[in-house]
Amino acid sequence: MIFYVVLIAAISIYEIRIMIKSKLKKEMVLFITFDIIALSLAWIYSKNPYGISISDSVLSILGIKH
Repeated sequence: MIFYVVLIAAISIYEIRIMIKSKLKKEMVLFITFDIIALSLAWIYSKNPYGISISDSVLSILGIKH
């Protein structure tokens, strides 16, 4: 978990600094949204790596039986 957080944070800081210099506010909001999603998925996966399947959840939401 710590590895995922450090990796995502390092990439995020680097990218956000570039976006601030370029004055890309809308892109920065979207990037931060995806960043929060990535951190939450990393946290969920680290808590129970074999119990939760993201693809299984998506398929069940769409009503597709596998």
